[in-house]
Amino acid sequence: MLNAILGIGSRIRHKDYGDGVVVNLKSNGYVITFTQTDSKEIKFDYPLEVIEEVERDNDLVTYMMWS
Repeated sequence: MLNAILGIGSRIRHKDYGDGVVVNLKSNGYVITFTQTDSKEIKFDYPLEVIEEVERDNDLVTYMMWS
């Protein structure tokens, strides 16, 4: 069973880094800004405690055309 992917703005707790907020999604994990440290990349399958979940936007890829 796969866990749902959290949306940007979700508040989480990490056992080593403390409380944080999901600020970006990459292909294999979250970019989370923690209150006690810097931003870290955390893999999707890492067990995080969810404090407040924000629904993930379905449009994760945006294409930009260059003139």
